[in-house]
Amino acid sequence: MKQDFEVSIESFHLPGKGELQNVHRLTPDQLAQREVIMVDIAGELLENNDYVKEEDPTKFSSTKTGRGPLTPGWANRQRAEAQLRGCSTRD
Repeated sequence: MKQDFEVSIESFHLPGKGELQNVHRLTPDQLAQREVIMVDIAGELLENNDYVKEEDPTKFSSTKTGRGPLTPGWANRQRAEAQLRGCSTRD
């Protein structure tokens, strides 16, 4: 029999490039268990059935903002406007 569990996902859009520490206000015990994973949306390979060419950030250019497509190293060149910080937990 499977155990019941709960998944919680919290996210913040905050200024900077990820320099802020503990934006989710985790306890010292939670910080000790935390695993930080940087996700490169232009470098992650998708399964063929999940791939949509029109949504590929390495091919898409926004006519509204003038940004894109994303090229290797794009995150290091981004202006420090905002980045998404997400925290997922399982209880």
